[in-house]
Amino acid sequence: MTEHSQFQAPFFIGVDVGGTTIKVGVVDDNGRPMSKCVVPTEPRQPVEVGMANLERCVRDAVQQSGLSMSDIHSVGLATPGTMDITGGTLLEPGNLPTWHFFPIRQHVADRLQKRTVLQNDANAAAFGEFWVGTAGDAPSVVMWTLGTGVGCGIIIHDVIIEGQHSHGGESGHLIVQMDGGRRNVNGQFGTLEAYCSATALVKRCH
Repeated sequence: MTEHSQFQAPFFIGVDVGGTTIKVGVVDDNGRPMSKCVVPTEPRQPVEVGMANLERCVRDAVQQSGLSMSDIHSVGLATPGTMDITGGTLLEPGNLPTWHFFPIRQHVADRLQKRTVLQNDANAAAFGEFWVGTAGDAPSVVMWTLGTGVGCGIIIHDVIIEGQHSHGGESGHLIVQMDGGRRNVNGQFGTLEAYCSATALVKRCH
């Protein structure tokens, strides 16, 4: 391992699986970034393709950081819902059509040989801002994420609101126009993400 006197061990890998890209970063115990990698998700390919992309990006990010895998304490894995957070399984994420009912937490842990924790991507983003970001002085936070879809993370006094069925912050599929609504990437009409996701905004501007 190279010298990292400005960083504080232990070191962690953060993985954000999106409907378009997989983003990976290595951070220290104070949340300071040490490296990053971005690769395509290829969500319509078999899930094994996405897992191979994920592993390649993780190992590239670790190499960029100057660390080795043996220096990594654990992995934080963030994905879109729907999901079973406690069970570590994706259920039916609309933006990952070939990843349905996939036990992703165990697959990532097995590939990387590291303890892996699964969380909803919007929850993870909200907690990141709450921990070391712009919401550090707020006792509670609600954060909207705009990407391939729309997510929402809710933090109330240090606690992520997951909900009884892991859907506590899910909001992208809320119906905001009952009749004649726009169609989202999953074929649903009138949902919130059909209007304000990044995908929808790009489509409207073309």
